[in-house]
Amino acid sequence: MACSCQKKGKLTCVTEAIWLTIGTPVSEALEILTVNQPPRNASQSDSRLIDDLESFASRSEVMIMGDFNAPNIDWNLSSAPGSELNFDRRLLEAIHKRFLTQHVLSPTRIREGQQANCLDLVLTKAPDSVDVVNCLSPLGKSDHVVLQWEYSLFSVTDRNIIVKRNL
Repeated sequence: MACSCQKKGKLTCVTEAIWLTIGTPVSEALEILTVNQPPRNASQSDSRLIDDLESFASRSEVMIMGDFNAPNIDWNLSSAPGSELNFDRRLLEAIHKRFLTQHVLSPTRIREGQQANCLDLVLTKAPDSVDVVNCLSPLGKSDHVVLQWEYSLFSVTDRNIIVKRNL
C-alpha cells in the first residue's frame, strides 16, 4: 500500500506534540496526534491542550495517543473526580464530547511505592479500529510501559471492473 505522510497545521498549546497525516490513494487520510503533557501544567496550558484536542478530533479519521498525565481518570468507570475545572475531568468530558474511544484500560505508569496509573492513552473515533493494546516492559529505566497495538486502516481500490467475455 502506498502511503504519504505530511505534517499539517499548528497547535496552540505548549504541550509537546507531533501531528502528521497518513494518506492512502483511495481512502480517508488518518490524522495522527501524539502528545506528551508534562505533569501539572498551568491551567491555561491545560485549557489550550483540551481546545486543541477538541479541534483535532473534529476531523473524520483520527488517532490521538500519548502521555496525558491525567492520573485521576478511572477509564473502566469513565469517571473523574473533582470540580469542573479539574484537568482530568475536563479531558474526560472533551473525549466524550468528540465521541472518542480510549483503548488503554491497564495501568501504563508503574513506580514502586506509588499507585499505578493509566497515563498513556490511545484515542480513536472508530471503536473497532484498535482491537487490543498490549502493555510491554518499559524501555531502560522508564516507569512507563511500552504500548503496542494495530490500527485498521482500510484502503479499498475504487476500480470499475470490466468483464470481457470470449465470444
